[in-house]
Amino acid sequence: MALPTVRDETFTERDGVNEVARLVNRARCLWRETTMHDVGIDGQIEYVHANEATGRIVLVQIKSGASHFKTQIGNAFRYYPEAKHVGYWESAPLPVILILRNPETGLTCWVDARDSLRSGHRYIDVPSANVFDEAGVLHALERLGPLPTGRMDIAELFAEMVHSKPPSAGLPIDFSDIFIHGLTDLADSLLFDIGLVMDVAETRQAFYNPGLGLGLGSAEYAYLFRFVSFIIAHDLARVDYDYFMRHWDHLAMLGRFLAPLTARGRELVQHISALESEWREGTAMIDESLVWTTEGYLAVLNAWRLSDLQPRFVLVPGIRVIQDKAFQGIYPFETARRVPVVEAFKAWYEERGRAESS
Repeated sequence: MALPTVRDETFTERDGVNEVARLVNRARCLWRETTMHDVGIDGQIEYVHANEATGRIVLVQIKSGASHFKTQIGNAFRYYPEAKHVGYWESAPLPVILILRNPETGLTCWVDARDSLRSGHRYIDVPSANVFDEAGVLHALERLGPLPTGRMDIAELFAEMVHSKPPSAGLPIDFSDIFIHGLTDLADSLLFDIGLVMDVAETRQAFYNPGLGLGLGSAEYAYLFRFVSFIIAHDLARVDYDYFMRHWDHLAMLGRFLAPLTARGRELVQHISALESEWREGTAMIDESLVWTTEGYLAVLNAWRLSDLQPRFVLVPGIRVIQDKAFQGIYPFETARRVPVVEAFKAWYEERGRAESS
């Protein structure tokens, strides 16, 4: 009597799935196996923070067997996906974490297959150093960006942005500057662009430190990278992190993006708007002890034919801290008019904080 045959590959494949499930569980995250219609995704991992499911999910494909470790290029194992999986993984809306498991040695390593395929290759190199253990689970989840750190009070969040000082005087700009001046699409989206950052920094430098130039080194680029990480970790805007990181990792440059604000990001805008209303109710003119006109700043205004702007006055017609602008061009013109207003607002905000703490 003939009986159904069970191949060794069945147990080998199951060993890989069981090991991934075990490691994800030890990392205190959620593993969801694909039980129906598995066409190239074995399951999902969801990040859990402080006993709360966060919705941070990556897709997972597991390949178990010593045969997957035969082709080694340098410090990586080269994997050739089936043709049907190349386009499927490359076009996935979430990172696809490819996990290789060697049941003979116990080595389990991983890589973001989607990112590898989007780089133009039709093979995937899985670094042997990318060990898929408890820490590896969290590193894989970071392919969507820095992991959520918990919901911070919106007032504390804005205070942290204001107090996030740059590493040097060569880039006089904080997180609140980048966020406020980057608001566009009627304050419903955030534009991040190195040109805009430099325009704001140059105007602030002319305002406070005329004659001092700008400087961008590794510390300044790392600071701007931390701003993007901050935006993602606190869920302020829907940033395409994969696109941003491919520029950072493969091209050594800061990627430009226009990202819609999340509900949390709009809450931050509303908080800043409420603070601005409070400030304007009690302020009619910029105090010369806080903000003053310098020759360098006047040169910026003259360059844009704005010498009649009277920058000492706060209530410049049409200029607000939260600006309902629906365009993304003529940055120097816009920032030259808005920097004095934003600086006066922030000076008031800092003084308000000191008064409340005393």
